[in-house]
Amino acid sequence: MESVHPDLALLMQPGRRDICCLVTEGEVGSLKPFHVYRQGKLCAMLFDEADGADFRKRIYQEMEHLGQSAGLSGPFALAASARGCMAKARIALETGQREAPGRVLYSMEQYGEKALLTAASEALAALGFVCRDFCHAAVGEMQRLDAREDTRYAQSLRAYLSCGLNLRQAAEQLGIHRNTLAYRMQRVQKRFLLDLTDMNTCFELLFAFWLMDNLPEAEEHVPCAPFDGMQAQAALLCAAERSGGVPQAGEPFETVLICAGTAHLTDEQRGSLALELCALPGGWVCALDDDALFFALEPDGAEAFCQAASEACAKQHVPIVITQPFSSARIGQKLRLCRFAFRVVSAPVTRMQDIGSTLFFMALERQISLQPYLCEDVLRVMDDDATKGTALSRSLYAYLLDFRDMKKAAHKLGMHRNTMEYQLHKIEALIGKEPCEKKRFMMMCTYKMLALPDTELCGL
Repeated sequence: MESVHPDLALLMQPGRRDICCLVTEGEVGSLKPFHVYRQGKLCAMLFDEADGADFRKRIYQEMEHLGQSAGLSGPFALAASARGCMAKARIALETGQREAPGRVLYSMEQYGEKALLTAASEALAALGFVCRDFCHAAVGEMQRLDAREDTRYAQSLRAYLSCGLNLRQAAEQLGIHRNTLAYRMQRVQKRFLLDLTDMNTCFELLFAFWLMDNLPEAEEHVPCAPFDGMQAQAALLCAAERSGGVPQAGEPFETVLICAGTAHLTDEQRGSLALELCALPGGWVCALDDDALFFALEPDGAEAFCQAASEACAKQHVPIVITQPFSSARIGQKLRLCRFAFRVVSAPVTRMQDIGSTLFFMALERQISLQPYLCEDVLRVMDDDATKGTALSRSLYAYLLDFRDMKKAAHKLGMHRNTMEYQLHKIEALIGKEPCEKKRFMMMCTYKMLALPDTELCGL
């Protein structure tokens, strides 16, 4: 059976449980896997009933005896969810050897986040994107203000979000009084127009901090030149027509894109809407194709234009996407992200700052398979749902999205708090322990990946 890929072997043996995959560049030794597969210099071994410290100890001792290093993925609850386990174990091995050479065992649980970030860095560079394309602009504004005035807004907000919106814990972490932190959060909300009672906003802010921490870029130059309509028009037309370059002349300036998705309209309807929108006042320039109308505006006039445009678009059920302010040098990249956004919009008006994490994973999915980077704990909970007809993954998602506020999550799901608490105990029994802050974040990212449209992940 050494010629049968692990995914096919698992498909042929659906009754297997608690499966782990070990990948090494050496020999099997005295290990007794139920399946072995060799691909070039790599050897992949599948084990079942392999959940626990004793299993890892035995693997570690054998690899150490053989003088080899190995990558480990799992345990997976079911054979069905172990699909791609060899890829996970291989990625863990390669990432671990790069980050911490000389160790014996590298698990995907330990190195999965770093592997994802490495893959993301390469994928974004290939696509021409940078991490700030997916970050809530308020985070960058805070960091610049902190550098100028030592306000410590970004540091305080990061601690507040990381501590599950718990003021007391975050204040202790920062070494300040709870009331001082509460005041700072009030100032953050007012100064940067944020609603920290909105859990999606909180996650997107936390996601922005994660990206900026792990995918650092050269310091962003904030454009200060006045809006140039002719330059914006040339760049917008070039990007809308997908002709390749974006012409630049003069200094970059700040602009906002407002895009209306017209793919479902007839040519007559699209033309009528274009004329109506082009009659709106404001310092805008316009381009269009068969799928959308694109308007570039000065940031100060964007909200008023968007409000007027949304009234016209609503009559024909045309969704609108509005970007955050950005440098005109990146019109082409932002327009591409607007096209991505139309695949996930569910509201008449969608602000890209509210779906930055989704757009990030949509961009990655065009370059790499995201399946190896899914958090195995989430898959284990989903497996339990599939096997027993429970709805634990739904409760887990609500609990994570509401930053571990059990009462709020229960209310959103229409269940009693005690029921939610009972379900969380069952989830903890499945995954072994209460996940740490980093694990909780990666679990939320897994839910984001699973929700992407039209990808192989949607079938899981």
